[in-house]
Amino acid sequence: MNEFEMEIVGVDELVSGLSRLGEGLSRPAPALNRMANYYADRTKERMTRGGDPRYPDILPASRKKRKVSKTTPALWDSGGLIESATATRPGVADSLYSMTPDGFTEGTARPGAMRHQKGFKKRDAKGRRYNEPARPFLVITKSDEGAMAQISAAYVDDLTKALR
Repeated sequence: MNEFEMEIVGVDELVSGLSRLGEGLSRPAPALNRMANYYADRTKERMTRGGDPRYPDILPASRKKRKVSKTTPALWDSGGLIESATATRPGVADSLYSMTPDGFTEGTARPGAMRHQKGFKKRDAKGRRYNEPARPFLVITKSDEGAMAQISAAYVDDLTKALR
């Protein structure tokens, strides 16, 4: 007789473990919170460092009018833009921060924010030209994508360690 029989032991434990892993993966809030905090920290770093790549500088006349020093970064004046763009809790003025079961939103509704993000060119009624270069502060770089992938992987590792 050429029969071969093999008994697999522990299938119930495997199924139970996979079920618990699936439950953990269906609740990604811990990983999303870590990602939101990472992104807020990177945005704050980018804004206070003067961009990545470096933002165009503020014109001397604008610095004088706004009463900011030569060392003040281009997107740091009152601090309201950076505070609203990097909030990781609800209730911060002009912040668009929100967390959903499958993602998060960070951004700002602060007046003038879009002008900084995309740039601005205009002539007023007297024909004066206004030209403000783009200083994008809400961006996701390749480095950010890699860091968020690492956060996801660490979350899955944490879940699998909890199964042991």
